[in-house]
Amino acid sequence: MALYRLYRESLSLLTDLYQLTMAYAHWKNGSHLKEAVFHASFRKNPFGGGYAIACGLSTVVDFISNFRFDESDIKYLQTLKGHDDSPLFEQGFLDYLASMRMSVDIDAVADGTVVFAHEPLIRVRGPIIQCQLLETALLTIFNFQTLIATKASRIREAAGEQSILEFGLRRAQGIDGGLTASLSAYIGGCDGTSNVLAGKLFGIPVSGTHAHSWVMSFDDELESFKAYARAMPNNCVFLVDTYDTIDGVRNAIEAAHWLKANGHKFLGIRLDSGDLAYLSIVARQMLDEAGFQDAAIIASNDLDEKIIDSLNAQNAKISVWGVGTKLVTAFDQPALGGVYKLSAIKNAAGNWDYKVKLSEQAVKISNPGIHQVRRFSNADGYVGDMIFDIEMPASKVPIIVDPLDMTRRKRIAGDAKYQDLLLPIFAGGRQIYDVPTIEASKQFVKAQLEKFHFTYKRLLNPHQYPVGLELSLHELKTDLILKERDPLLNRASKSITRTFQDSSNSSSKNVKQKNGEDPANAATQSADPPVLPENLSKSALLIVDAQKGFGHDGELPVPDGEKIVPVINQLMEIFPFVVASQDWHPADHISFAINHANKKIGDFLKTEFYDQPLFPMHCIENTRGAQFFDGLNTEKINEVFRKGMSPDVDSFSAFNDCTGAEATQLNTVLKKKGIENLFVTGLATNYCVKESALDAVKLGYKVFVVEDAIRGIDLPSNRVKSAIDLMKSKGIAFINSEEFLKTIGKMKSQKK
Repeated sequence: MALYRLYRESLSLLTDLYQLTMAYAHWKNGSHLKEAVFHASFRKNPFGGGYAIACGLSTVVDFISNFRFDESDIKYLQTLKGHDDSPLFEQGFLDYLASMRMSVDIDAVADGTVVFAHEPLIRVRGPIIQCQLLETALLTIFNFQTLIATKASRIREAAGEQSILEFGLRRAQGIDGGLTASLSAYIGGCDGTSNVLAGKLFGIPVSGTHAHSWVMSFDDELESFKAYARAMPNNCVFLVDTYDTIDGVRNAIEAAHWLKANGHKFLGIRLDSGDLAYLSIVARQMLDEAGFQDAAIIASNDLDEKIIDSLNAQNAKISVWGVGTKLVTAFDQPALGGVYKLSAIKNAAGNWDYKVKLSEQAVKISNPGIHQVRRFSNADGYVGDMIFDIEMPASKVPIIVDPLDMTRRKRIAGDAKYQDLLLPIFAGGRQIYDVPTIEASKQFVKAQLEKFHFTYKRLLNPHQYPVGLELSLHELKTDLILKERDPLLNRASKSITRTFQDSSNSSSKNVKQKNGEDPANAATQSADPPVLPENLSKSALLIVDAQKGFGHDGELPVPDGEKIVPVINQLMEIFPFVVASQDWHPADHISFAINHANKKIGDFLKTEFYDQPLFPMHCIENTRGAQFFDGLNTEKINEVFRKGMSPDVDSFSAFNDCTGAEATQLNTVLKKKGIENLFVTGLATNYCVKESALDAVKLGYKVFVVEDAIRGIDLPSNRVKSAIDLMKSKGIAFINSEEFLKTIGKMKSQKK
């Protein structure tokens, strides 16, 4: 009941007006009692991390248990007017609201559950009018509390076993923001708070001693410490950086001797500014030499997980972290971006009609059905999460499909243990769930995180934990999407191949090179091709994007793309140095048509530096499509250079992105190796092979393209031929692998 101890007003109007106008429209149309299912989830793990900590259920239980439109709510709604100045809501609807009692079924993940993008945090089933009226409140509660609990968990990962105190009330987003942040931060991993009201309402341990103003109110820093010690000998942590930090430590030690002489324990010092690594090391030495080895060193000063991780790496001697602003405001990501989507509604026959919300952005396409999340584990810990429909029988050998990349799939062992994450909370509007204590929720977080591999928890570039739709649910979703898009399919299927080819030519015309040259107009500037080197000591083989995403079953297939593999494998045997480029796109990459409203595959997007051709989603980081072709002898590759990793800039060339800025370290590595001759292979001829070869010429390399180790995307419009003609005009030689290998063999024989 903490919520209603704090707010004595009814909170039923904690909603957006459109929830009430939709509720009214349903009531007027007689559809308000239709049974519906909604799910709340978020689309992207916060803070660039690998997971989130669900939080907010205890507040949601409090909110729904007391949900009533009271007399003051109804009186206020009576004052709202439409544009014609007549009442917005008729009295019959307001009377209905006044008598309405919640009858929904609610299932949700427990506070402290480790969760991931696209997984439902809460499922609401019941009359659509009630589901709709709960939306805004559920989102505002879950979104913020989950965000702060996750931030606290990341700080806990950085701090290890060191204590963490939340000091953020004065910088929080208002009274409720401060209280909610204190609650969520404690569940997420903090050990205490400075927020006394949070201590009272939630039972969180509180902590605090004195501020700079205490020291400044005395003429002498040492006297301020002694005065505080005399007043509160059982709570002495001295803030030592009001004037000079090292002098402050000396004064704290003198006051500590007074405490010790009078039978009291000196707790420690606090550093709030300056070089915390250096100052903590010096202070630790001073305290130890004075006999106060167990005195804590507390650090504050705009800390977050990255700074704490850095200070620990510098061997800072800090035992307690006071974290404020960047925790309670979720400084580097102020919103979780949670959504609440309709996924099923019962028809007149009593059957479920599953619903999907479409978008040009894959991440915004909703999942149909009535969902549950099943977490699988083995002896080593958690191995994957499956989102499945409770109305559909689950497979004996579960297969999960990434919601953003249908080619990324994982088969779960049939004997894997599992637990279902969504727990029954309300049945018919009646609470059936006993809310755990916040201490239990806090320990729940810790116990779960121990079962996840450390790579999923690292602060930078975490590994992607497998989360996906159960195969039959994925297939259902695909069918629904195709059904909804059916009027567009015929037109799209006729134009898709043509637009791919047009984009190839246009990309050459529109990409602005660093020197301002238009490569499409350069074909008239012929140059002599280089002569084959006598040996390969200063030569390198470049393999451009030989990846599954461009294979026959890939997202962006290149005809006969896999046929280059045996040719490249032969070439790798004779080259002393082999490098490869690898498309490695985030799911929100600029080149994906689905990420742009009102755009389709083959269209162009105007950017400041170039016109971006739009493609299907392909070669997404950590997916099957981004992997090299099966059979490619990757052990022979000395260096791999990933490109296209920025969501905002594409990169065809293995050297530079499409703005002309250096995108990889390929040129640097080749120069260090003394490479003069570059032999180019890979995909696709009229895209990345062409741009890589042209850039190599500009950078001063003698360039040879192995014509039977490349493939392109072509139509009668001869885009591949145009690309080859352009490369030849720039002095790039085209060679056949069989003839080349014979020539190299002869050269070696002659030398012998």
